[in-house]
Amino acid sequence: MRISRREKNVHARIHFLITRLKSGQAITLIAYGYAVSTAIWMASIIRTKLGDVHQLLSLTELKDPE
Repeated sequence: MRISRREKNVHARIHFLITRLKSGQAITLIAYGYAVSTAIWMASIIRTKLGDVHQLLSLTELKDPE
């Protein structure tokens, strides 16, 4: 799920992600620039609410084509 800088309904997104995790599906949060802090915040809330959640962190730098 892509996270933007100006999320309008963060609580609804968190609820949706928790529902998916409880059903056994994996989720991926993708964020760019200033939205990275929002994605980390959302992951922290989800981890707190669910308890035993494994997190893999991958940071990738995309360069502009020349």
